[in-house]
Amino acid sequence: MFAASRTRVNECADALRRDGYVVVDSFFERQLADALRAELLELNDAGCLSPNRTKLGNIVFSKPHIQEADLHDARLRSLFSTTLRHFAAWCDESSGGFARALCTALPELRLETGDAARAVKLQVNAGGGCFPWHYDNPGPPSKRALTMLVYLNPGWVPSDGGELVVMPFLTTAVTVAPLHNRCVMFVSDRCVHRVLPARTKRLMMTTWFDGAAVNSSDDVGLNLPGRATLEDIVALLRDTGRQRSLSRAVYAEEYAVSMAECMQGAEGQDALLCAHAEHLDSVQRNGPLRSLVDLLRSMKPGAIQT
Repeated sequence: MFAASRTRVNECADALRRDGYVVVDSFFERQLADALRAELLELNDAGCLSPNRTKLGNIVFSKPHIQEADLHDARLRSLFSTTLRHFAAWCDESSGGFARALCTALPELRLETGDAARAVKLQVNAGGGCFPWHYDNPGPPSKRALTMLVYLNPGWVPSDGGELVVMPFLTTAVTVAPLHNRCVMFVSDRCVHRVLPARTKRLMMTTWFDGAAVNSSDDVGLNLPGRATLEDIVALLRDTGRQRSLSRAVYAEEYAVSMAECMQGAEGQDALLCAHAEHLDSVQRNGPLRSLVDLLRSMKPGAIQT
């Protein structure tokens, strides 16, 4: 029942290499997507999902209005009906085939197979919730290499909000509507992204695929070549996880606005914004780094809507 989605792997690979992300509509059969949504709503209505908790640096905070659960939670699995049981089996077993197909199509990511190399999260945004700019792989010990989102929102209209915004480094930000049965894939350590405030209930499922090529010693720090041109540096940042070291300074205002929108005056907002300001201050105190950031900031393009 999930075979149709695996046929999309090869066509996705080229887009991921070129753009850092890909959008695929009608990812599953419509009947399956409808059933997944219905069962996720049942779990949410039964109180089986918990508030989101996220760590940014040393700060752990809970995003308002967002409920979620780990698909591999044994307690939760005992409550699954037919469709989510099939999906859980697909993630644990048949998805090995999907993961192997991704490995073949994207050998440079060195994706790992086996149940422990994948994580799946169910999520319901009750309306009003959003996510700030972030990377799905912020650094060690994370091994996430590829992120796959599947949205379950029939009848979505622009006034509902909750769009995903993806922004590969120093390229144009693209806004993606969370349409029903739409899949979005992106490289976890090279595609900063956020979720705009939702004004109605928003459902989705996220799968992360681990890889052996993420967070090498070169990618964890900045480690830029001493005699590289600005063009060389930009190309290196776009193609590696090194961009994470500069992203918050290059997109300082964008990060701050998204953090404030996400927390909406909730506990932890001040600490989050303070930590961001301290990070920016540390960049400003480093003369050569500040000069590089200023150059990169001048290269930021505008945004487009899709």
